[in-house]
Amino acid sequence: MAQNLGRYELETYFVVVNGKTETRQRVIYYGKNDQEFFIERYYGNIRPGYEQSGTLFSNLSHTDIKTNIVGESFVINDKSDPPFPQIYINLNSIDSIQKEGNLRIFLVDSSSDPVTLEFVSEFDCNQAYSLISLLLEDPTADTSKLTDDLIPPVIYFNQYYYGLPVILDDVPNPATHSSDEGDNFRVEMTWSSFSGLKPITKSNLIDYLVYQVLDNRDGLMGLNANDIRIYKDSVNVNNLVNSIGQIGNFIVMFDLVDIGQNVKTVTVLFNIT
Repeated sequence: MAQNLGRYELETYFVVVNGKTETRQRVIYYGKNDQEFFIERYYGNIRPGYEQSGTLFSNLSHTDIKTNIVGESFVINDKSDPPFPQIYINLNSIDSIQKEGNLRIFLVDSSSDPVTLEFVSEFDCNQAYSLISLLLEDPTADTSKLTDDLIPPVIYFNQYYYGLPVILDDVPNPATHSSDEGDNFRVEMTWSSFSGLKPITKSNLIDYLVYQVLDNRDGLMGLNANDIRIYKDSVNVNNLVNSIGQIGNFIVMFDLVDIGQNVKTVTVLFNIT
């Protein structure tokens, strides 16, 4: 018995295995990219002995992703006018999302075979990755009320670092001590009287200099050592060091990147005498 459901055909049939009658379904997907996808299911799972196959939707723009039911699902549309839905994806059935290269997103869905989304540009892939991640984090989000994710994260520094003022250049009294107010900060210290841990490591900077990192879409973000570069005297690859442990000028650069690959670099100069 076959049912033509437009985008795919569902065929239900019976087989006898070890003397028992079992119900199985064959699903054939029809995509706009001229590919047919076949999968055989056994009570919602891939039948033992069959390799799980994946579904590919290509030539996508990030605007092809739309909320279907707020809090429940989203749809991947094709480029017809009006758009035609290619597949509906339930938010609560997505086990994982992974970006593959610059153009693809890989979704593992517990209710169906894995889905690969291939985009027309790196920008569209990044925006789609940001959008789907947001829907998973906040299912109540509605794509019809969202704009593109073009704003980089904001880093907030503590007002003092071991009692030493964190100074924002050209701003005498910064209100938030954040990159919203400027990109260049400095800390002046005398090494012999510095009361903090020595040497100053990247982990120490994360714990005692940084208050938090916030993104307009991704919310509270973490920092790790790979997000920090420390240079001695000047920004040159030959001057990279792992920590601050002596008198001199050290340039600490925080590289902030959100899921949408919006980048912000903020500098803190340590002037140590």
